[in-house]
Amino acid sequence: MATSISAFFRCTDGTFISLVNNSVTENTVTEIQTGGTGLNQVASVSIGQAYVGKTLSHGIVKVSTEDAGTGSYLYGYIQTPSGSIGLNVQGGGGNVSALPALAKPHRLVQGDTFQARWDAIADGNAQMAALSCYTTDGTCEVLFATMVNNTKTAMLNKDGNTIGQALAGKTIAAAFAVASTSFDINESQAGVGAFYVESADGMLKAMYTPLSGAPVNAGFPYAPYQVFPVRIGQNDTLSVMGSHS
Repeated sequence: MATSISAFFRCTDGTFISLVNNSVTENTVTEIQTGGTGLNQVASVSIGQAYVGKTLSHGIVKVSTEDAGTGSYLYGYIQTPSGSIGLNVQGGGGNVSALPALAKPHRLVQGDTFQARWDAIADGNAQMAALSCYTTDGTCEVLFATMVNNTKTAMLNKDGNTIGQALAGKTIAAAFAVASTSFDINESQAGVGAFYVESADGMLKAMYTPLSGAPVNAGFPYAPYQVFPVRIGQNDTLSVMGSHS
C-alpha cells in the first residue's frame, strides 16, 4: 500500500502552495515537492525554488495510506539551505481538516526544502515519538525516539543532540507532540503518559501529552500546540517511557 504526504500552505499574499509525494517510505525523512493532479503548476520542484520570495503564513500536512487509516504524521519542517529547521508544520492523517496559522511567518529562499516523516500506527514496541517545538527567539527544533517498552529513552534531534545540547539557554514557547501508537503510550501502565523534560538534578520541568491512537485520533485532526514557557538548560533531557502490551 502506497502512502502519500501532502502539504498545503497559504502565503501572506493570499496565494496557496500544494506539495505532494505519492510514495513516501515509512519512518524516513523525505522531501515533499510541488505537485497535485489537476493543478496548474510545475511538479517535482523544491518549495524554495518554486516559490522564492513568498512568505508562508498557514499550513497543514496530510498523510494518506491507500486503503488504510493508519498513517501517522510524525513531523515536517522547512529545511533551510544551511540544513537547520526553519519552520515546523502541524499535520495529521487522512482525516485532517484544518489550515492552522504557522508558529511564525517564513519567507522562502532559494535552497529551502520541505521535509516530512510518517509512521504506521500500531500497538506494541518500537513505535515513534516526536516533539516539534519553537522557542521565543524563533528557533525551531524536532526531537524524536523509537520507544522501548517500559524503558526511559532519550529523545534526540536529527543531529543526535539532546534537548539541552540543541536548545541550551533558549525558552520553548510551544510544542506539539505525536506518538504512532494505537493506544495511549502508557496503556500497560508501566511507563509515563507524556514526554517529559528534566533538569540535570531530576527536576521535572515540562510534560507534553502526545496525540496518538486509532485513525480518528480521538476526534483531533492534528496535534495542537501546547503553549507554556520552558527554559532549557545545557544538561536538560527530554525522554519518553512507553508501556505497551
